[in-house]
Parts: sequence; structure tokens; C-alpha cells
Amino acid sequence: MLRVTISAKIFLVSILISCPILSMATQLELYMADPEVRIAQKIYCQIKDVAPTDKLQVTLDGKIIFARNSNLRSEEIVLVDYRNQKAGVHSLSVKIIDQNGSTKAAVTKTWTTLHNGIPVVGIDENNAIRVNGELFFPIYVALNESDFNYWIDRGYINTGTKMYYQSDNNYTLTTYKNWLDICSAIGARNIGPVTRWNGLGENIHGKGNDLEQMKAYVSSLKNHPGVLGWQWSDEPNGGGNDNRAQPDEIRSWTDLCHQHDTNHPHFVNLGNAYHYGQDSNFAINLCQEYSYLYGSKYFSGEKKLLADIQGLDYYPIEYATKAPLEASFENMAEAFDRLREYNYDLCPILSWIENCDIHPDDNGDGLADGPPGSAYAWTPAPTPAEMWAEYWIKVIHGVKGFKVHPFFASDGTAQPPRNNETLAKFKRWIDDLKGAVLGADYSSNQIDVKELSGGRIDVMAKEFNGMGYLFTGNLKRQSERARFSVAGLRSGSKIQVYGEDRTITSGNGYFEDSFNPLDVHIYILLAPPGNLRIGQ
Repeated sequence: MLRVTISAKIFLVSILISCPILSMATQLELYMADPEVRIAQKIYCQIKDVAPTDKLQVTLDGKIIFARNSNLRSEEIVLVDYRNQKAGVHSLSVKIIDQNGSTKAAVTKTWTTLHNGIPVVGIDENNAIRVNGELFFPIYVALNESDFNYWIDRGYINTGTKMYYQSDNNYTLTTYKNWLDICSAIGARNIGPVTRWNGLGENIHGKGNDLEQMKAYVSSLKNHPGVLGWQWSDEPNGGGNDNRAQPDEIRSWTDLCHQHDTNHPHFVNLGNAYHYGQDSNFAINLCQEYSYLYGSKYFSGEKKLLADIQGLDYYPIEYATKAPLEASFENMAEAFDRLREYNYDLCPILSWIENCDIHPDDNGDGLADGPPGSAYAWTPAPTPAEMWAEYWIKVIHGVKGFKVHPFFASDGTAQPPRNNETLAKFKRWIDDLKGAVLGADYSSNQIDVKELSGGRIDVMAKEFNGMGYLFTGNLKRQSERARFSVAGLRSGSKIQVYGEDRTITSGNGYFEDSFNPLDVHIYILLAPPGNLRIGQ
């Protein structure tokens, strides 16, 4: 079968809404993320009704950075680099100019940065997070001080967060700074102050948000070496209409962060994650409301991202017993594809990971203890193979960072040590492979995969240091054998299988391999210059 796995853009729908134009005929709109915390980004110029002789011209701070002189396509992609900017007001202008030099359509974006050069924590043109310019794949948990130090020392994580609740009476700006001090002392950074932070007023989403408190935290701590980014509430779009933070409210947190700190991004973790994998009109509409492409009614018709970095909780193992029609590896893949699609793949995507059932079975009746009144079957902790598959299948579908639930219990229902070791192994591998995982896609991001036993193998194709990397995962709990077609691959080529101490010998333009249930393989191909291409 032919499967196209998305590595850079996944767009099924493109809706054009005219920005201010100087001609009724030609339409121009920019699809782009907020520039404040970007190192570089791709700008997608959506164009309609142009003549073959029309020209596209893009200027940044008055300097022409891109020009196409004829035969404009319906979407022109322009790479905009902000690495050498100084603090101050900046302007990006995109124009369509006819053969007589008259402007037929124009869009201008203006913003202010408070830093010189690249942000301390910025986002690059591949939607990868970078810290001081270096690629970074955050893996973080909410832990107390002693456990946090232990997890860092054991190589399980590289980032922290501290969950504060309204009941935490000792929560102050000073105590949060103390936590940042702890992080920075061991070379880690923190995302926070999450979750359901009492600065939001009532412990109900969307009620009593105190932007002045947010401002105090950002203004006071934005230069602290322990800050990775800001996050103010977990799943603020969850719950019913009466207590759900609306898109414009969540966006106001992003605007506040950008106003006072352009060195760190704003994170938001979205609820209703399982709806992203469903096909009902209700589920799709609910998810689209909080997306770039479909949520513009909250912003006077303008398309806006909710935050610089967005994420989803999606637990395909625990919730397989709680929501079997919703939770599976296949639905999980669909959920992350849709999150990226609805946001036009304009920002990094993160995900939460559960190494155990978050609701233990303390009384041994076979049912999870929560939420109250539920009849959910308790789920044993995932096996290392299941955890390994969840990590990599999410990566294959665009996830660029993880938050791991660290649960402990005396009755054995918490995550087992074996899953901690699986996490440590994943961190070692992602550190070694981050140049490929977080880097550029192949110029053609299709790969032809033929599953020989009716299963499903998904692929992410990347290019790094002159080599091709194919990250592959079996989404089925059945064995599979697959054939990968790679144009330009010579017969007899040796393909390294990362971490498995084996190689595969290719046929003419293809190679084959076997997969156990939920198996993951990473292939490294030496790319002859100008010859190797993925797909046709």
C-alpha cells in the first residue's frame, strides 16, 4: 500500500480569507507563526487570481529577502531568518506586483522584539526548539526537589516543571524563583508555572484570570537561567462551555508573554485530545475552534495560533480500556496529524506520556479509583515495548518534546523501574539523533511503503549530514513485513539499522524488513549527492 507520512506539512484543507488588498481581483494571505520567539520560519503565502507575469516580493525591515518574477503558484513558501535582528520594531511586507510595477495586493506584519539576535529559547524553521541556538528535545516531569535531582542524575529527563494547585498556600513568586534556582543549579530549565496555577483566580478554567500576576512573573523572572518557557494552565480548553477558557482568552496569555519577554515561548497543553482522533462533526468542530485555520472568529477574522508551542495528552495504552473506540496507536497518530493540520504545521507539538495508569486500583477490585463514579477497568503499566512504540510513533507524527507522568504508589500500580530505564534509553537515542529528528525533511517527503501482511508501518523521512534517516513504526499489535521504495537506492547498498547492530542489503530501489508488534526501526542510508530521493 502507499502511505504518505507527514514530516513537515499536512494540509488537507486550505481556506483563503482576504487580507487588506489593493485590488479586488488578486488575493494574498500569509500563514505564519508569531515572529517574537522565532529564530527562523517558513511563511506560506496564499495567492489567488494572479496573472502569469505578476511578481511576488518579500521584504524584511525594508530589505528584499525573496522575489519570484513570474508564474506564481497558489502557495509560495518563503524562509524568513531573524538571526541578525536587533531589539526593536520589525516589519515583514509581502506584495504582488504587476508587470507595470503597480501593487495588486499587499500584507504587512509588524512586531516588536526585546532581544538582540536569536532568542535564548527559540523556534527554528523546522519547528524545532533551540536553547542558545542548540537543538533541544525537552523531556520533563513534575517532581519535588529530591526526585527531580535523581531523575536528572539518572538521565531520565532534561527539563523540569512544578505543578502548583490552588491549595498550595505557600505558592508565591519567591517560591517559584526558588524552584527555578534549583533547576538552573543542575543545568536544567523549567516550563511553568503550571498547572491550574492559582494566578488564574478560581480553580476553574476561564474564571478570574489575573494578567497582572502573569505579568509580574514574566517581568521578574524572564532573565532567570532556569526558564525554558511559560505555561499557565493545563488543558484550559477542557470542560464544559461555562468553565472552558475560550481561544481569545488563551491567546491573551501568549500576547502578554510576547509583550514582556521575547526570549522564551508560551506553551499550552490542550484538552479533548481524543476528539482529534475522531471523525464526528462535534469532535472536529470542537478541536477546530482552538486551531489556526478555523478559530479566526475569535480574532475578528484573523488567523492566530493559540501559543508558540502546543501539545496534547494522548494515552493509547491506559485509555484503551477506558475509551476503546477512541484510544489506539492509529487514532493517536490521527490526533497528532490533525493537530498539526489544523495549525498548518506552524509550531512545535509536544505530548504527555503515561508510564502507568494514573488512577490506581488500591482496593483490588479491578477498577481504576478515579475519576469519581467511573467504572473504568484498571490498566497495568505499559510494557517497555509499548512505551518504546509510543515514544517513537509520536515522534514519527511530529512530536518534538515529551512530558512524562511520574507516579509512585506502594501497591505496585505506579510506573515500574523498567519504564524509567526505557525513558533513559529514549533520551540517549534522541540526544544522539536529534539532528535528524529535529532537522529538515527530505525535499520530497513521501516514501512508498508496501505492507506485505495487511498491517500498518508509518515513516518519517529526514536528512542530516548527507545521510537519509527513516524512522519507522508498526502501529499494529501484529507482526509485519514491509518493503520500502527509495528512488536512487542502488542494489547491494548496505543500510544500517540504528541501535540494532545489523545491516540490510538493498535491492534495486528498495529494501525490506520485518517488524514485531509495535516494533520500531530506524534506518540510516548514505545519500549520494543529488541522487537519493524518497518517493517520486
